[in-house]
Amino acid sequence: MTEASASNYWISSTALSITLNAMGDADYIQANVASGAMIMCYMRNIDGLGYDAGHNYRRWNLIANPTYFNSTTEKYVYAAIPRKQQENGTALIVFPSERVDIYGKSATEVQLGSEDYYYIFLGGVISPSVVGGVLQNRTWTQRVDTGKLASDEAIAAGGDNTWWIYNAVDDTVTFLKAIVRATFDNIEAKYATVKNLILGGETLTGIANDETPKNSRVDVVTPDYLFGNSDARYVRKDIDDRISSILTFLNGVHFGDDFEKDLRGAGIYRDKQGSWHIDTDYIHARKKLTAEEVEVMKTSHIKGKVVISAGGFVISRIEKINGAWRCYFRQQDAEGRRVYNSMRVDDLALCETFNLVDNNGQAANHYWHRRVTSVGTDYVDIADNTNVDDYASGSDTPQVGDEVVQLGNLTYKDRQSAIIQSAAGEGAPYFKIIKGVNSFILPNPIFLFDKQNFEIQVEDPANRGEYIRLQDFLDSMQGRINAVQQQADKQLVIWFGDAVPSITTEPANEWADDTTKELHVHDIYYNRSYAQTGGGRAYSFEKNPDNTYSWHEITDADVLKSLEAAKHAQDTADGKRRVFVREIPAPPYDKGDQWSNATYKDKYNNDLLVCVRSKATGEPFDIEDWSPAQHYTTKQFEAEFYVGGKSISAVVKDLRTGLETVGMHLDGENSTFDIVADRFKVKTTTGKVPFFTNGEKLNAVFIDAKDIVAKGIKAQTIDAEGATFRNITVTGRSKFGGELIGASGSFTQLNCVDYDGNVVATLLFNPQGQMVFEGDISSQGGKNVNGRNRSLRYYASDIWCRGQFGHYSRTCAVIKDDMMFVHHGGHEDTPGVKIKLEKVTTDKGEVIYSIPLYSPGVTGSFGGNGDVVDYDNPKINELYPDSFNRERAKQSELPSGAPIDVVIFNCTRDCLYRFTGMGIGKQWMVINGNDGQHVHIYDHRELRKFEGGYVFEYMYVNPLWLTPEKSIDKLGAGVFYTAGIDFDW
Repeated sequence: MTEASASNYWISSTALSITLNAMGDADYIQANVASGAMIMCYMRNIDGLGYDAGHNYRRWNLIANPTYFNSTTEKYVYAAIPRKQQENGTALIVFPSERVDIYGKSATEVQLGSEDYYYIFLGGVISPSVVGGVLQNRTWTQRVDTGKLASDEAIAAGGDNTWWIYNAVDDTVTFLKAIVRATFDNIEAKYATVKNLILGGETLTGIANDETPKNSRVDVVTPDYLFGNSDARYVRKDIDDRISSILTFLNGVHFGDDFEKDLRGAGIYRDKQGSWHIDTDYIHARKKLTAEEVEVMKTSHIKGKVVISAGGFVISRIEKINGAWRCYFRQQDAEGRRVYNSMRVDDLALCETFNLVDNNGQAANHYWHRRVTSVGTDYVDIADNTNVDDYASGSDTPQVGDEVVQLGNLTYKDRQSAIIQSAAGEGAPYFKIIKGVNSFILPNPIFLFDKQNFEIQVEDPANRGEYIRLQDFLDSMQGRINAVQQQADKQLVIWFGDAVPSITTEPANEWADDTTKELHVHDIYYNRSYAQTGGGRAYSFEKNPDNTYSWHEITDADVLKSLEAAKHAQDTADGKRRVFVREIPAPPYDKGDQWSNATYKDKYNNDLLVCVRSKATGEPFDIEDWSPAQHYTTKQFEAEFYVGGKSISAVVKDLRTGLETVGMHLDGENSTFDIVADRFKVKTTTGKVPFFTNGEKLNAVFIDAKDIVAKGIKAQTIDAEGATFRNITVTGRSKFGGELIGASGSFTQLNCVDYDGNVVATLLFNPQGQMVFEGDISSQGGKNVNGRNRSLRYYASDIWCRGQFGHYSRTCAVIKDDMMFVHHGGHEDTPGVKIKLEKVTTDKGEVIYSIPLYSPGVTGSFGGNGDVVDYDNPKINELYPDSFNRERAKQSELPSGAPIDVVIFNCTRDCLYRFTGMGIGKQWMVINGNDGQHVHIYDHRELRKFEGGYVFEYMYVNPLWLTPEKSIDKLGAGVFYTAGIDFDW
């Protein structure tokens, strides 16, 4: 990278000032230059940076503007000098996020800066505003260097006989001459380099090292020399010592003065074969022991139970509290990992030991099952015996060292399941899967491997609570049954074999073309061989993204269990079983094949059928080949008809549920006639239906409306439920008290009356189409917007006032340098909506800020409206925690459509401004509210200096109405002001 050094440029030490973290914002700085400040630069063989025609250094006017960084990264301070020499050329102070060379390229040759400028690094580096995700103030990590170009100005910068330079940029002093002799009472320095240091009349020569004589008095001894290269090189035998480096024992080490191999003491030694041994009585690993092979000289056994559930812990300390024992546990495991509390309130905590004895040889089994009443970061509260419902009968007291496991929960279903395997206790050994544990009495398991038959049992879906050898495996494969509906042949085939399937082995090797393979997509293959040859695994035949086909292993545990049990079925001897879904099966099919979601004429409707008679390919389908898997189908039902002495009943019941679906009951004793039906109708002898009910509604055609007596509906409520009324005339004193929705129509005049019936106002339309309101219009009060009250607004495109027009308040905006703070309704006494003003840069390098006088901060057809920086309402984040509604709430805070009537300047520096968003004839007042700071504003005539403390009245007209005309795009065109006054406060 070709970079400029400090010897290639010079600026005055007072030319540039930079204030970090301006206005409390880490990404906002104030960069200013002194009036007439220039930068001088010379670089040999760089076009435009060499000598001028008079063999003098070239120089450029220096300008800087307050800068708002567009990123939180580290920033570098550069002067950007135009490559083409111009009259009155200007150099800009810029802040890239990484180092660039003189041409604006990064170290990786990426063009970051404009190719119209040379970039002179001024040495200044500013820290990032976000470090590790934390916002912090920016600081100088490297100070700005004002340069060392050997010019007359640089030499005279410090003044006559001056031996120091003050840098106003970062408030530092640089000494230009060596300090030969000085006396100080106290010296404080962040960095100091001392060539000669005299102590006690002797000059220290350096730092002691391995070659330093032991009797040296002029070498400084460091901790590294003292502890790393002196006595620390030797191990002491007469006192306790510490070794900070690796100590190698070539032949071994003995511990104790009585060590004898395999007898006493301890030692580490190498045998004749070169293998190393540790000979000791005990090896205690407090965390973890890893070994290639462990030879156990003694085998011990203890019965027990393993519970796999949602939580557990080991009690390390117990405190008795009111109503419970507070049981603490360690928050770090053997490998130093943090352990969180996996127990929850209303968990049922279990502790149980088996086959233990105490010191006297007596049985000492330990058992308790109790409710968790509260949990903390490192403790679990276990209910005591205060409430009999909080513990199981026979529960002991918790003890330190108890291994506790969660088994059930009183309220949360997702914590009511567990897997239990036991080699001790009643019914052991067994393996159970239990769900629905919501008390201290465990329910029947949904999966059981018991000690009597040593066979897998699952719950019968048709008879809950009873167990069968194999739950209908279609329950666990319903997802695959649904998927097979998308196949062309609407069937799923389950294959059984003795090897790992592939595209070249049976059965896939017989599927010659893609059409045949497509028919077998989602087929399942189960390897029923031994585990050593891949047995016990299942595979699904699938189409890959590249349109090839292959077997994919199935890892669903329930599917594997079902297939393992299904391989023993007799009807899978031929190696497969078919499952047809919904569509009528086409032969071939075999006994035992199943037809899911079967629908056939009026005999079956969405039922499960099993093949009872096989058919070969080409034979016709026969519904008698299939039989229901359940006793009753959807179409089967029984009717009941009963005639008694005083009653007659006819009933049809659904035998699956035992519920009455339709029926009639005549009771002569009580003279009642009840009908049970979803729809009931009466049919005449002519075939007409004058009366019927449907869905709790009555329909009748023979009711004569002329016979309805109006007295019956007086003072009553009639719900028409969306009825439409036509050609209705309402007379007399009538009242409408409801909500008028979707009304349309016309009226000639609408009178507004008071409570006494007197006309107080009239609303009508005149022949010119104007709406005329004869009466006062009052819009008082306010509304709450995002927790802040504001007055109600009246929006209109044009208002023609032919009488008096007054106002109580006007919309104001405060300008602070490049920021605008709008104080519209609801924001009068707040910091105001903060808007960053948009800016344009002229050909001369001047930066002009646009002040929007309509809808500031709102994107629209008006240019230069600026960007909202802060909505000044801290309640928005509290009221709207979700981002979508929070953004909508922020939009309601914008001054959308707000015209600015008063502009107050309160700037810290001279800036250039123009007004935008003005309608024809708009008037507004401008106040320079900083009596000590002037600004410049473009108007129809010129760029006018606006002194501090002055007040002006402005107006905008179309510049095309004036002579001579000015382009409407000309800065300040059409903006006029009246004579102002200086309040000079």
